[in-house]
Amino acid sequence: MSSRGSGWTPARIVVVVAVAVLLTAAVGPSGGGGRTGSRPAASAVPVTVASSGASPWVWDNGVVRLTFPNPVPSFSIQSDLNASLSTRHILTGVAEISPSDNATAFAPFDQSGANWRFASVQNASATTIWMNATLQVLGAAGAWESLDDVSEQEGGYGTAQVALSFYLNASTGPDPSSVRFAVNVTHWPWANASDSIGFGFVDVAVPGALIRPGASPNTLLEVRTQDAATLSTLTWASQATVHYRTGGDGSSLVGTYRAIAANGTNSTVHLEFGAVTGGYSALSFDPYIQLNLSALSPPLPLPAWLWTPESLGIIGLAGAVTFAMAVLAVRSRARAAPPP
Repeated sequence: MSSRGSGWTPARIVVVVAVAVLLTAAVGPSGGGGRTGSRPAASAVPVTVASSGASPWVWDNGVVRLTFPNPVPSFSIQSDLNASLSTRHILTGVAEISPSDNATAFAPFDQSGANWRFASVQNASATTIWMNATLQVLGAAGAWESLDDVSEQEGGYGTAQVALSFYLNASTGPDPSSVRFAVNVTHWPWANASDSIGFGFVDVAVPGALIRPGASPNTLLEVRTQDAATLSTLTWASQATVHYRTGGDGSSLVGTYRAIAANGTNSTVHLEFGAVTGGYSALSFDPYIQLNLSALSPPLPLPAWLWTPESLGIIGLAGAVTFAMAVLAVRSRARAAPPP
């Protein structure tokens, strides 16, 4: 009599067959072993400029693409892995605002004759893109808080220098899916030393998305219409830095006035840099935009070899064997153990 546990019992044969089948399904056919359905990682390449000197101006870091479609400060940020994940922004201009919150002067960014110039510098961790222009500062009227269009008037006060800096990290650095941009205004021809500077922009929703307010007054969200998943976040600081000709600096509190369209397609935002003495020679401020790359990630595809007739047959056989193993295990436990 053979000892208990020896020999090829039906249960052991089933186990061996099941293991062989499952290993075959896991490895796949020859030539395809080890492949998985995961998406390829973004290429760890340094930030490069795709085009310059002619519209559009494009910079790509292998994770997101920063595009300026026109030679004015309007731009979009788009995911390289999913083109439907993007965000668009239009920077409208700089205003001088009286203590009663009325605009007394305005420098529109899209004014006729403005010559926006681009430049960039790249290192191992990031690329900085600059665009700057000398703008005419025109007389203006209208309540800045009302978010209505500021009306431009005849005559003006002179010119001002506006420089915008965009920071795009390399794919190997921190936050490669974000873009920070800084607004710097210098040589503003003040109409009144008691006034303050304002900055305006419009956040535009892409198809299939809506603009919604964030948790704080200084945040806007772009959410997917279908399930309200956050696609991108625009955040700006509650303070800005001002510089005086005398060499001193000041910390300005940022007042936010925003109006989101009833249908959520866009939001107009007016910022006011107040709570400091007017007449400063320069102002610096830096908002921050973050794409949520996971929001539109497609489900991981199954390897192509799983869909062949042979592979489907193997998967079906594995299911049948697993069922037979379960039946045998139940029957084995039901029988009394034989005497030693």
